[in-house]
Formats: sequence, structure tokens, C-alpha cells
Amino acid sequence: MYIYKSSEIKKVDQKAEKNGMSSFTLMEMAGAGLFRKIAASYNVNDHSFLVVSGKGNNGGDGIVLARYLKQAGAKCCLYFPLGLPKTGPSNSHLRYYETLGYSYKTAQPDVSATVIIDALLGVGTRLPLLSAAVKQCTDWINAQKTHRISIDLPTGVASDSGDCDE
Repeated sequence: MYIYKSSEIKKVDQKAEKNGMSSFTLMEMAGAGLFRKIAASYNVNDHSFLVVSGKGNNGGDGIVLARYLKQAGAKCCLYFPLGLPKTGPSNSHLRYYETLGYSYKTAQPDVSATVIIDALLGVGTRLPLLSAAVKQCTDWINAQKTHRISIDLPTGVASDSGDCDE
């Protein structure tokens, strides 16, 4: 496996967008790819999923993943602990998610998921985590006795150095 630096990932994203691939499409492809990987490792109908999404593009990937999980018949809760998406493509994916009749939570859900998906922050994460809300959410995720899958990388880990927030 090759591990890419955040600057390399940003260049690939910029090149894709420059060549006509929208951020919306990139999110769709990321979420679909994540779903395929998860479905290859888990029988999704035998598990319950909690997708913890942030306000940016990483959260948008989580929205798409939650949609695919629900469409496959999985029990899935989409949760926005930091508030609703701030980016246009993420908002568009959330609106589409809602048009399919799916709901989401903004208050910590009372669910016992067998798999938690960390879609809070992506490769652009800077340490230390300045937001107490992000730190609190990360601590909560890490305290759960369940499988955890992170989109891009676990929240609180710097992508280029591997350094971790305290």
C-alpha cells in the first residue's frame, strides 16, 4: 500500500476538477468505493453502522457512504456532531439523501452500532485539534467498543507526519 501526502491528494483532486470532474462526483466516487470495500469485509445486513460526519468534504464522503449502506438495507445512522455540512457538494449530497426519505441526527444518537465510520476530518487536518467539540467527539468515538473505520485517516492524526493529537 502506498501512503500519499496531503499535498499529493490535493493535487490529484485539483487535476480531476480542472479536467471536468466536480467535487460532487469525486464524493460520489469516494462514497461508492468505500461502500464496496466495507461490503467486501462485512455482511452489511448483519451490522449496524454509525457514520459520524463533519462539515466538510470528508463529511460529504460519509453522507454518500451512509446512503449506499441504507440502499443496501443496512441499519445506518448518519450523525453530524459539529453541525450540518458547510460545502456545496456535501450539502447537495445531504439534500439527495433526504429526498430518498432518509433522516440524520445532530444530537448524539442513542444507538449501539457495531461499526462506526469516522468521517469528521480529512487529509487537511491540522494539529492540535483546536475545537473542543472535535476533541470530545473523537474521544467518544475512540471509547466505543466497536469496529471503527476512518475515511482518509482517523480524526486527530496528521496525514503527513502521523503525529496524533493528545
